[in-house]
Amino acid sequence: MDILLKGKNIDIYSYGFDKGLYRNRIVKSPIVYDIIQDNKDVALINWKEFEIGKENEKVLQFNIRPDKSEVLAAINGNLKRKDFHWITYFESLDGFETSGTVNISGTNINVTTAATADSVSYIRKKPAIGTASVQLSWDKDRRLDTTITVNSTTAQDIYIISGYEWGNGIGFYIENNELYGWRGGGFGTVSHILGYLGTDYTGNIHLTAELIAGKKVIFYVNGEKKAESKRNYPSEDPGGAYFPIGDDYAHWLINFRVKTTEDAAKEISLSYVDVWQSS
Repeated sequence: MDILLKGKNIDIYSYGFDKGLYRNRIVKSPIVYDIIQDNKDVALINWKEFEIGKENEKVLQFNIRPDKSEVLAAINGNLKRKDFHWITYFESLDGFETSGTVNISGTNINVTTAATADSVSYIRKKPAIGTASVQLSWDKDRRLDTTITVNSTTAQDIYIISGYEWGNGIGFYIENNELYGWRGGGFGTVSHILGYLGTDYTGNIHLTAELIAGKKVIFYVNGEKKAESKRNYPSEDPGGAYFPIGDDYAHWLINFRVKTTEDAAKEISLSYVDVWQSS
């Protein structure tokens, strides 16, 4: 983050705060007056929010990525914030929908198929519609973050997504040893090759998918931006038909699904998932 930002105006992506700022608009921020920390990954910046025509004294705080391509925003200390944030460390499997073999082992959960071709195991979190603190929707920004390990590089289909593998969703897809960034809409899916298990990625793999509502999905692997999937990609996708919009499957916070395509068990392990949605 360039320290020269201090005392400058910067363009930010608004996340729907009140006082004249609206989601899905690029707005010009007031002058940055304090940079709390400055490092390679994140800079924490204070700025003053302005109403249309007059200054509001409220101070907001933003985590801004070094490339300044997107802004992930938070209102510190505000109990009336209306975003949605869910995180689990799987202390229990109560409240999850599971199929096949899903168990807790030490600090991890394991999702394991049977040793039979076409066997499927999965874990899902699907709170009842209307029970979240805000309406869950693909028309709001969303982030999925987790770290996984995979026990094989052959004969497997794996979804690490928020949403439904044959409907709206964002996340990652593994076919054999190929890792893809994945997005789904009402009429199809789009995937972007991100690398290969056992060659590019071994051991723990940190996966982050960020939905910028109505515009694009950004995919990070081990903290590095690997791909960006815009709504008008591919060109034969009329009007972004393969892009998540609306509310269908928005309450499927996680959907981690493992399928083996040979007579051998396949498994993923993980210990946490973090899902965030804007207000």
